[in-house]
Amino acid sequence: MLSTVGFNYYEGEIVPLSVTTGLETLYSDEANQYFKIIYVKSDYIDFTFNHKKYIVAGSVVICLNDKEDIVINQLSQGEVKILWFKPYFLNSQLSFSRLEGKETETYELQDHDIYYLMQFKQGASDKIKILDLSVLEALIIDKKISLIEENLEKQSNLRWPCRSRSYFFEILFCLVREEDQQKDMTDTTDYQEYSQLVVDIIHYLQSYYNQKITIDNLVKVFNTNRTTIITEFKKYTNETINQYLINMRLNMALTMLRDTGLTIDEISERTGFNDSSYFSKYFKKKLECSPSEYRKIN
Repeated sequence: MLSTVGFNYYEGEIVPLSVTTGLETLYSDEANQYFKIIYVKSDYIDFTFNHKKYIVAGSVVICLNDKEDIVINQLSQGEVKILWFKPYFLNSQLSFSRLEGKETETYELQDHDIYYLMQFKQGASDKIKILDLSVLEALIIDKKISLIEENLEKQSNLRWPCRSRSYFFEILFCLVREEDQQKDMTDTTDYQEYSQLVVDIIHYLQSYYNQKITIDNLVKVFNTNRTTIITEFKKYTNETINQYLINMRLNMALTMLRDTGLTIDEISERTGFNDSSYFSKYFKKKLECSPSEYRKIN
């Protein structure tokens, strides 16, 4: 079974989320009933997807919906983790058919929820379904999948479904924002309007938004100077790095408030605000309501 069944808390409840290792489950009878995030870390992987052959070295994420198949032709010295889920795990009103636009009924958060799953939609470009990961991004994805796996296996407290969902959202957040800037796999230089430095900084912020980040950190990581980082980022994004980072943190906090039952203190810490009083003050300034009021409304 590719869902998780509650045993310590919520006994018998079925949560449509699980983690498997290796390739065997890809060919199981249940495989076409789930969406899949396939995380591969290897010397190289040779696979066929949507009638096209790909050979990718290093770490890669492949996003599949319930109707798509993948054939792994060769995997060299590889580690594979597969995250299995159904759309309604994000929001109970999301279904396979609604995601594909076959249901016309809408609700307030539909656009937001579908945004997180856009690379799983039928007909989406392969270049946003197959994502090369930097070393930093691979570490984050690997860690979050491991945290989900631990939560699902141990079910150590009442919040295990919410906490698993929050880690899951963080993975989707990283992947869908990766897609916003993802280059074509055959082109290593074309980032459209963004400079390479700015794209690299954005990817770094995506991976470490919940930690303390300063300009001095970025200067060391990217081996450049403060002036270049500050002026380049502002030129292409029309925001300061701090503004961009805090908006990124706020967007993730909004998601966790809407779609998990985690406490406001934990959400504040998990999204990098750390000080819950500052988080509440900033939140109210931006949205004209408190985090608890926002959660109640949504």
